[in-house]
Amino acid sequence: MIKQAYQLAMYTDISDEKLEILNTLYNESLNSYKQHSKLTREITEGVRTKKPESFAAMVIVSNAIFNLDEVVNKT
Repeated sequence: MIKQAYQLAMYTDISDEKLEILNTLYNESLNSYKQHSKLTREITEGVRTKKPESFAAMVIVSNAIFNLDEVVNKT
């Protein structure tokens, strides 16, 4: 899912290095949301999903992708 999100934002494939970093971010976020259900409910408010923790973690990763220099400076 991270590869596809990056490709949609950049119109190019993600490097292995960036993918590893974003996978780590996803896994850390997922673990955090699993431990803090209140935060999970806040970030997924109004969203119907069977995996709210996964959805919330992917929101964090998507935000990180959109804040990468190459996205911000893309013309």
